[in-house]
Amino acid sequence: MLTTIGIVAALFCAWVTFANAYKQSEKGQQWSESLKEAWTNIAIGFSINYALNLIVLPLVGAELGSELTYWSNFMIGWIYTAVSFIRQVVIRRYYNWRMVRVAR
Repeated sequence: MLTTIGIVAALFCAWVTFANAYKQSEKGQQWSESLKEAWTNIAIGFSINYALNLIVLPLVGAELGSELTYWSNFMIGWIYTAVSFIRQVVIRRYYNWRMVRVAR
């Protein structure tokens, strides 16, 4: 089941990318720049989350087949949320900086 959901999610991302890669925007960021930003975010986010899994899950005693408490799941969710928030702000600021620099 997990593999099926993963494949569907990857295909959805690919479809959105290819369907919108050459759209032009009247205002703001071009679709191609939005897609570059999104894929940058995904690549960095996936890498960080993979590494974070290797660190966080053993700290809370998670092993293959073990069950985590609701509280552990809640706290792990907040760890990932905080890391994702920081990652998104940094990437967005980088792309805004790049856009302003090119416009000058």
